[in-house]
Amino acid sequence: EMSTSLLIRSTVTVPPRSPVSSWDSCSCSRRRGVLGVASSSSSLKASSSASLSSSHAEARRSFMFVPYGAPLQQASVPTITCDGLVPGAGLQLTHWTNNDTPEELYADTSTEIAFNFLKSSKYAERYEKAGVVNNHYDGDGVFSAFALLEPEKALQHEELLTAAAAVGDFGESPSEEAVKLNAAIETIGAQHDDDEMAYEHAFRLLPEMLDNLDAFSDLYEASWDAINDGYRALHSGKVTIELCGDVAIVREPCDAARLAPEALHRGLCELGADGLSAKACQRVVRARRTSHSDEYLMEVEKPGHGWVKRLARRQTIMDADGGEMAETLNRAFDLGDTFQPGGEGGLVALCKTATGVRGVTPLDVADFIREHKL
Repeated sequence: EMSTSLLIRSTVTVPPRSPVSSWDSCSCSRRRGVLGVASSSSSLKASSSASLSSSHAEARRSFMFVPYGAPLQQASVPTITCDGLVPGAGLQLTHWTNNDTPEELYADTSTEIAFNFLKSSKYAERYEKAGVVNNHYDGDGVFSAFALLEPEKALQHEELLTAAAAVGDFGESPSEEAVKLNAAIETIGAQHDDDEMAYEHAFRLLPEMLDNLDAFSDLYEASWDAINDGYRALHSGKVTIELCGDVAIVREPCDAARLAPEALHRGLCELGADGLSAKACQRVVRARRTSHSDEYLMEVEKPGHGWVKRLARRQTIMDADGGEMAETLNRAFDLGDTFQPGGEGGLVALCKTATGVRGVTPLDVADFIREHKL
């Protein structure tokens, strides 16, 4: 049996090689079928909608936007809270924390849950004319609500919409087409100060996007280029991902842009450490050298899906309090208050260093996190 010290130091790095010519040659899609999506983007084209219940096919649902944190006022029709958790709404079709989504419909993203709902006859009659409610704008919210509002059209593109939802909520990279679609939807959101107006805009354009995404390159190309730049940086060796047990270390030079979550996911995929792998990483340590060669700025975060507490297919990620983790690391390495809660990772951020650190390497931090299961 491998010794503990050797196990901790056992590392794997994404090998430098020439940049890939196609995003869809990503080995994780080819190896395991991420989200059930085959490696070629052509496989994400329209699929059969034969599984749609006749009651759902005849449904005439309407969208109801409720500002975040506000309850739904009394509605004259049954309601479905889709993606966001809206107090006062009826059936929950969401993966948000503390959800009561029916077990038989549950999945890792709200979009997958919406498609499970469409394929079930159990709820069809009661919610045939339901109000579809959400309280925030993002890709998973748009795609799941669209599925309930336009079920026939949505089911024709189920794989693409499901994959795009995972891009937006988890920073995954199932396919080129999914990454581009989510980027376009995010751009629409950024064009509006009002989420309700953003939904109207997205619902208006999404049917055409699903049929001819290339026509909307102005909405996705900037994000797509940034994500591709990150993946090229990985495969040129400028940025590296190293596995230290179930902790991934991302090393970035001081002059590199922050590695996009989608590019990070591809790297984890190629190392067999993504969320669908049995050896999914539990923590990510991002390390950026400062202008001093022996000094690092570091962030600790969960992998992209780690904010979701209830998971159906992906590996469950250990919960953690960023403040407590920061205090533990500061004590362990005698760093005062250098580590502080937070970071640039949004929902998956745990803690970060406020200043550059000398004498403590990213591998030291990763070893400690792994050994103490932080």
